[in-house]
Amino acid sequence: MLGHNLLLLWIFTLIGASSAVLVNRTVDDGPGDSTSGPPVQYAPEIAPPSLGGGVLWRSQNNCDGCDIKPVNSDAESGTWTAIGYYPSVKNATATIEFQGSAIYIYLILANYPTTPDIVSSVHCNFRLDGEIVGNYSHPTDGSSRFEYNALAYANTSLPNANHTILLEITGPDPSYLIFDYAEYTFVLASSHFVIP
Repeated sequence: MLGHNLLLLWIFTLIGASSAVLVNRTVDDGPGDSTSGPPVQYAPEIAPPSLGGGVLWRSQNNCDGCDIKPVNSDAESGTWTAIGYYPSVKNATATIEFQGSAIYIYLILANYPTTPDIVSSVHCNFRLDGEIVGNYSHPTDGSSRFEYNALAYANTSLPNANHTILLEITGPDPSYLIFDYAEYTFVLASSHFVIP
C-alpha cells in the first residue's frame, strides 16, 4: 500500500498542480471594462419626441442643464451615466458583457425631493442572459443627499462563462437611474509545474 501511495504522489508531483485564482474587475459606466471587455451600451440614445427628442442617457460630460448631478469626484473613476425615465420612453437599458462567476451592480442614489419636474426615485430590473433575475427600488427620502456605491444587485453563483446583464427600466413609474459601475469576478486558472 505504501508503494501505491508513493507512486500516486510521484505522478501528481510530475504532472503538477493547478489552482484557480479569483480576480475582480471593474466595468465603469464610461470607459467600460478595466481590462478587456467592451464599454457599457446604453439604449435608446435619443428620447422620444414627447420628451424633446434630445440625448436620453447623460454623463458628467453632457449634463450641464441637469437638475440632478452627482459630485464627479465621489463617483467611481469620476464618471457616471444617468437617465430620467418616463413611461413614454417605454424601455431603457444599460448592457454589460462580462465573463465571470459573480456580478455586482452599483448605483448612485440622488434622494432629491420629487416635484412635477424632478424624478429622483429609482425603479429597475436586472436581466441576466435573457431572464429577469432581480429588481431594485429606492424611493427618494427628499434629503437631496447623494448615496454613492449603492449595491443594487449581486449574484455570486454564476457559472464562470460569458454573460450579459441589462439594467432595465420599463413600465409606468418614472425613475431616475444613475449607473456608476459594476464589478465582476472571474476564475483565472493557473498551473504550477514541478519537475522532480
